[in-house]
Amino acid sequence: MKIIRFLILILLVIGVYFYLQSTKSSKNPEPNSADFKAIEQVILKQQDDWNRGNLLAFMDGYWQDDSMRFVSSKGTRYGHSNTLKAYQKHYPNKAAMGKLTFRLDRIAALSEGSALAVASGRWQITESTEAGGGYFSLILKKFNEGWKIIADHTWADPVNHE
Repeated sequence: MKIIRFLILILLVIGVYFYLQSTKSSKNPEPNSADFKAIEQVILKQQDDWNRGNLLAFMDGYWQDDSMRFVSSKGTRYGHSNTLKAYQKHYPNKAAMGKLTFRLDRIAALSEGSALAVASGRWQITESTEAGGGYFSLILKKFNEGWKIIADHTWADPVNHE
């Protein structure tokens, strides 16, 4: 009886291993895929809009809904308009905004064929009194009008500002 249980356990582990291997690449949009490029474009457009000092255009990358979530070391903020107001308060002009650079490390679909994806990487602000850097992870959803950020988890790296 112990041998049968052991064999079943081994078969289960092997099955899970092969399942994970088979779904590993299918969960990540290929770098040349339309979804990968569209998600990358949302983030790069935000970078460009920020560097032009245009917070309204920067916010176009976010879902315009009260359920949109922004999480930082200062807590969780809900809603597109609340997030915009916080940005406007913290960055009142182009000089305060400085130059933003995103380094996108990964884009991954949450499941095969999903309209949800995660993007993560680093951010860096230079040429500003608010200079700093840190990390971000975004959850994006594909809507009829394209990919939008529905949740943003951004945090500063207090030690290392590359």
